[in-house]
Amino acid sequence: MHVDIKYLPQMPDADQRTYLFAAIDRAT
Repeated sequence: MHVDIKYLPQMPDADQRTYLFAAIDRAT
């Protein structure tokens, strides 16, 4: 999950949300 968070800022705003949800989905 730490890796996902690091990649978030590098990604666009739209993709950032999708990536964030994906990270949360994995953690859950």
